Amino acid sequence: RGAARLWVANVGDSDAVLLSTPHSGGGGVSAERVSCRHRPAERAEEERICAEGGFVSAEGELNGFIAVARALGDASMPPPSCHAPSIRAVPLRTSHSYNLVIASDGARMWVGVSAGDFGRRLGAWARSSIGGAWGLRSHRWAPPSAQDCGTS
Repeated sequence: RGAARLWVANVGDSDAVLLSTPHSGGGGVSAERVSCRHRPAERAEEERICAEGGFVSAEGELNGFIAVARALGDASMPPPSCHAPSIRAVPLRTSHSYNLVIASDGARMWVGVSAGDFGRRLGAWARSSIGGAWGLRSHRWAPPSAQDCGTS
């Protein structure tokens, strides 16, 4: 019997943050980003894009017009757009309770927020999934950007 794991697969720039709380109650909530952001300007994505004949614009866009390097919704795009997900196995400890928070970049909750800051804010709201969900629902992390509104 192997250790418990959480398998995470994603494409695009949506995020998943795993919140961990020890059963002992000590130590508070810790947070870890468990997804991979597929932004064209990230080194690995830019290298892949350039190797496949594409380019990343000065604004960090794939071939000068899209802000993500991988996506499911842009299936009509030719390479170097990619639809292959990043896959990760995250080990889980039996001595902890976990909550997984998943949100798109359009939720604006990830703008300029580190996983650690996110965990501290959520931990301050509640120790339960329901309390945390209400805290997320009512809190606005950042003002909307042009990208959030679908404009450039």
